[in-house]
Amino acid sequence: MSGPVCPLCGESLQRIHRHPFDRLLSLVYPVRRYRCKRFRCGWEGTLRYRKTAVAPADGRDLRDGPPTQR
Repeated sequence: MSGPVCPLCGESLQRIHRHPFDRLLSLVYPVRRYRCKRFRCGWEGTLRYRKTAVAPADGRDLRDGPPTQR
């Protein structure tokens, strides 16, 4: 499973509840709050959230435009 990793130690991150300021920030700059799973690291913070686009079944990029008739 690939997901966000800790910027300090490289361990995987666990999503946690956002703070009120994080919610305000998300109106302009989408963020999610995470905590490092490694107890000794202790990193907690926000990372930008980007929705990943799902590629169409025919393999073309969404920016290519409409498919052409053959």
